[in-house]
Amino acid sequence: GSISGLTVANPADYDSPHAITIDNLSVHVDPGSIGSDKIHIKEIIVDGASLTYEGNFLDSNIKQLQKAAETSTGGTAEEGNDDASAPNLQIDRLLLTNTNVGVHMSFLDQTLGLTLPTLEINDLGEDEDATVADVINEVLIALNKSLVPLIRDNASGVTDKLKEVGEKVTDKLKGLFKR
Repeated sequence: GSISGLTVANPADYDSPHAITIDNLSVHVDPGSIGSDKIHIKEIIVDGASLTYEGNFLDSNIKQLQKAAETSTGGTAEEGNDDASAPNLQIDRLLLTNTNVGVHMSFLDQTLGLTLPTLEINDLGEDEDATVADVINEVLIALNKSLVPLIRDNASGVTDKLKEVGEKVTDKLKGLFKR
């Protein structure tokens, strides 16, 4: 199947209305697993997503989404998922291509636009007892592991912005002492 125009809202207290928008998502499900204790998805391809990263390297909207997913799905298997009737989930391959990332950090005057390299994640929820929260966790952890170095590696833009902020502060301070 396929889905077009999927949107994931940003958590409360973040400025952007959406954390993730997806142009095209295609899913290949093992039909024999529907209605079973474990839904088996052979492949998900996400093409043309836009992701907003707000916050800092210690806390962000993406990390908050991860926490919300754990809460709304009853937690991970390790935490003792209370909903025994919920099916488990396995995704053999998840592929993210053509993903644009808008980085909003408090010290930046404007959004830093980046492109996430193609991200492929295999064997999600391979464990027999992987809950939906476990799989979402794995995806968001992999996404964070790709985003943080991407932002850091493009630090020239961040560094330039920090220098600009520093120069503005220095100019304002100089102005205070010129009487």
